[in-house]
Amino acid sequence: MQDHKIDTKTLSAKDFIVTESKNTFNFMEAEKGVQETENQRKVLEVFTSDEKGYKKSNASEYITLTLKVGPTEGRYFYISPETFTNRYPDIYKLDIKLVNNASVTSSGSSVSKFVIKPEMEKLYTSVDNFAFDQYTASDGTTYQYAFYNPTQKSETLIVWLHGLGEGGVKNTDSKMPLLGNEAAILGKEEFQNSIGGANILVPQSPSFWMDKTGQDSLVEGRIISNGSSYYTKSLHELIAFYKEKTGSKKIIIAGCSNGGFMGMLLAKTYATEYDGYVLICEAMEDKFLTDEDIQTLKDLPLYFVYSKDDPLVVPQQYEEPTIQRLKLAGATKLETVIFDSVVNLDGNILDEEGKPYNFGGHSSWVYFFNNEVVNKDGQTIWEWISERVK
Repeated sequence: MQDHKIDTKTLSAKDFIVTESKNTFNFMEAEKGVQETENQRKVLEVFTSDEKGYKKSNASEYITLTLKVGPTEGRYFYISPETFTNRYPDIYKLDIKLVNNASVTSSGSSVSKFVIKPEMEKLYTSVDNFAFDQYTASDGTTYQYAFYNPTQKSETLIVWLHGLGEGGVKNTDSKMPLLGNEAAILGKEEFQNSIGGANILVPQSPSFWMDKTGQDSLVEGRIISNGSSYYTKSLHELIAFYKEKTGSKKIIIAGCSNGGFMGMLLAKTYATEYDGYVLICEAMEDKFLTDEDIQTLKDLPLYFVYSKDDPLVVPQQYEEPTIQRLKLAGATKLETVIFDSVVNLDGNILDEEGKPYNFGGHSSWVYFFNNEVVNKDGQTIWEWISERVK
């Protein structure tokens, strides 16, 4: 807010009404298509600030509102009914108004109304410490990718492979693989400190990792896989390029769902060229793994994470038979952490009944990014990664 300075002591969250208008799509009401919806956002805090939103203790021409966010509140993008990938909305507005008889003042005088443009002019996100570039492989495949390099040079490289929803199909960009699964945490202080610093590479599939030909499409919203990917060789080239660029010597491949599928494909194809594989709700059907593949995989550092109630990547069809075959083959570096469900563990996100919010059984990456995956020895998954790269 500009033109008049607002008195900081008169600001109160209860004096503000924020109405959010945006595009949404509800799969339960698919026949309605993409809708423009409107809902009230809960205001948690209001304070005077500088133009970048940093709090000030005195009057200012700018104020900042902190709004409640959660799985269903404040989500900016939505899943496209055409591509089943996350896309940016054509419509997004925040209409901010004062309630009647609000206590807000400017130089001691009451403020009865103000005008704030509802359309967004700038977007700041958790991925702003990442940079972005592109790479074209020898077969002509071009990848958009995000990357992060710590201030102190590191010889570790973490590669994050996104799920179906973050692919680069339409109205998207290379920020989406970071935002869709909260992968931006890999560039934050807590993760970086836990493993001694690491370069982060987050490539965006031009379509989706399970694409066999580079031109595949979904069939009734589902992928028809044969256990291969058009992108295997070109992705390997990108990782090699970035490894050389950063001088990295240790590489960890991590991915969820479609990205877990791609991680498994890299493991069975390139084996010890990488130093560990974190496979979260990985979508490689066991039937596509040959006995020869199992022999290749059995001595690799593999870490499986999934939930028993995953409705999309059903464990009985994917992870469970693969893990059993690996054990029978004498796997030496196998880790598995299995959850009953995927719920908020810290109590910060509750459902309407006041219970820990259930993210759905497919969302086991939530535990990975919160460092809540702990093996039978009490070691967290981030500590496991740290051991692999020492």
